[in-house]
Amino acid sequence: MKLLDLFNLACSSGDKTAGNETQYTIHKTKDAIYLAIQGSVQKQDWLYNFDFAVRPYRDMEAKWYAHRGFATAWKLARDQITKDVISMLGNKKLVILGYSHGADLAMLAHEWFVFNGYAPEAYCFGCPRVLWLPSKKIKQRFTNVHIIRRRGDLVTHVPFAFMGYRFPVKIKSVGKRAPIWWKRHLIAEYGEALA
Repeated sequence: MKLLDLFNLACSSGDKTAGNETQYTIHKTKDAIYLAIQGSVQKQDWLYNFDFAVRPYRDMEAKWYAHRGFATAWKLARDQITKDVISMLGNKKLVILGYSHGADLAMLAHEWFVFNGYAPEAYCFGCPRVLWLPSKKIKQRFTNVHIIRRRGDLVTHVPFAFMGYRFPVKIKSVGKRAPIWWKRHLIAEYGEALA
C-alpha cells in the first residue's frame, strides 16, 4: 500500500471504543490485519494530549519512560485492543496505523506487540513525541516504526526536545517546506502532501 492509502486507513473512523474513549478500527485483508487508532476526537483525548509529565514503564527488564497522557490512554485501552487483534491475526502481517493522538498510541501499541513476541510494522502520521530520553536498547523495539511528518507540522515538535522527549527512529518528512504552524497538522494538509 502507498503512504496515502495507509494514511486514509489511519484516519478512518473508529468503530470500537476501548479504555477511556480510545477509538480504533481493525481492517482485515487476505494477508494483513490493519489496526487503525483514531486521533483526537473526544475531550478525554485532548486531556491526555496535554498531560506530558513523564511516566515510567516499570514492569520490564529495562525501565523506560513515556509521555504520561499517551501511556495512560494506551494502558487503559491495551487489553481490549490487543485481544481483538490477536484473535484475528493468525499468520497475517500486523500493521498498526495512527494519525496525531492515534499515532502516539500506535507507537506504544507497536512496542507492546514487539515486547510480547510479535513483529508488527507501524505508520505514525503527525505523531507527537512520546518517549523520554530513550536508551539505545529501547529504541531497538521501534525498528519497524515509520514516523511521517508533514513539513511545518507543529504537533510533531511537541512535547519539546528540550524537555527530554525524543523520537525513537528517523522521521520521514513529506510536502513542501513550510514554517511551523498548527494548520500544517490538518488532515487535508497531510492528504495533499502524501498525494
